[in-house]
Amino acid sequence: MRNAARHHRDLVGRVVVATAAVDDRDLRQAAVLILRHERGRGAVGVRINTPTGHPLPAEITAGWRRLLTPPAVVFDAGPLSRAEGFVAVARLRPDVEPPLRFRPVRERLGVIALSADPAPLAPVIAGLRLFSGYLGWGPEQLESDIDGGLLLLSDSDVREVHSSRPRELWTTLHARARGDSG
Repeated sequence: MRNAARHHRDLVGRVVVATAAVDDRDLRQAAVLILRHERGRGAVGVRINTPTGHPLPAEITAGWRRLLTPPAVVFDAGPLSRAEGFVAVARLRPDVEPPLRFRPVRERLGVIALSADPAPLAPVIAGLRLFSGYLGWGPEQLESDIDGGLLLLSDSDVREVHSSRPRELWTTLHARARGDSG
């Protein structure tokens, strides 16, 4: 197996996919978007394939609800800091300027603060997903999991983060990352 981590200085915006060998319940069959990665400090990511099915909490205003990509639910992104609010991952439409309170992650994908006014964002946002919690890795742990073959780097398109079929993402991305034909 090639050593993918050594060839990627920055994994921000990449999706990693757990292999079938992962037995950790938080990573088992997970597809994870890496939101922050600093070699000396570690990494943070959100599971993009785990919709909760729970109704949206009351603090999510109608303006934000209208921007959500179906399924319009909160996703269980990981066990860390679930009580500290939500991470909103937005995909911008082509050829638009990033709005205020938007932090780019990769291409047109980024994190947007829910304290922003959602009203002017409808013509700018092509997809929005809310995540509760996150996954974290200490220094060099993410690279070690990739080097050790527990996580595979996916060639996912930014649109897949907002897939209308999130529960199918692990199967699709895992097969593609392994080079399977089907």
